[in-house]
Amino acid sequence: MNKKSLSRFLPVQAPVLEQTNDEHYQYHEYRPSVDLASYVACFWTVHFDGKSIKSHRIVPDGCVDLIFDLADPTTSHAFLSGLMTDYALLSFHSPIKSFGVRFYSDSVSRLMRIPVSELTREVSIHDLWGTRSQEMIDAMAEASSVQDQIDLIEEKLRERFDGLSYKPESLLEKSMVHLFSRRGVISIKELAAIEHYSERTIRRAFKDELGVSPKEMMELIRFQFLLQELNSGGAQLINIAGTYGYYDQSHLTNQFKRYYGMAPSRVLENRTST
Repeated sequence: MNKKSLSRFLPVQAPVLEQTNDEHYQYHEYRPSVDLASYVACFWTVHFDGKSIKSHRIVPDGCVDLIFDLADPTTSHAFLSGLMTDYALLSFHSPIKSFGVRFYSDSVSRLMRIPVSELTREVSIHDLWGTRSQEMIDAMAEASSVQDQIDLIEEKLRERFDGLSYKPESLLEKSMVHLFSRRGVISIKELAAIEHYSERTIRRAFKDELGVSPKEMMELIRFQFLLQELNSGGAQLINIAGTYGYYDQSHLTNQFKRYYGMAPSRVLENRTST
């Protein structure tokens, strides 16, 4: 089952939504090949020339990122960044050249030796792929184009995801399919009834494997579906609260500010003015 086609869950990051025009800073996303779409939400790049100071906002998206820091070929490295539940506002002062792989958090465990719940700090790629990982980092740094980088990493992922066919088997994986298909608008009680497990067992599966509660993940997913609608231009804030299970527009605004760092009206104003 391909959760991408099932639910069209394509996480949105702040630079895409805000569409800022800055000659010194560029953020781009690239879709993976079809055979990797159940594992990878997207590939992304950030390039900043360091000639000014730039704020870079990251919002929670329910995913885990493998990030290659390639700004300086002599010190290039890569690390895995865990599941975020709060927004982050970074300030760039020096040149940035990063390539990222955004993994769906429930399927990335097949790639790692540790559960997502243990990613409380950045984990080096050496801990994932061993001594040969440096060869991958060097190849990514020497690649002549983003497409070459994508080709390199996709070849590596095909080696790691043996057989590639993604079939939700664990309780967490099957639960996440329901969360995606319902756009996060589902209760733990409903989820437990569908999967024929107790609510306690559902909570334990999420906590053990992802490090967050199912309620937190539900809220992250519906927030991301909301961003997806705003990004497509097909949503009016005044009408959308009930669609995504918010009590009213005030509830929606408070949740949005928690995950984004500012009110949705302000984000839309900034988007219109760019």
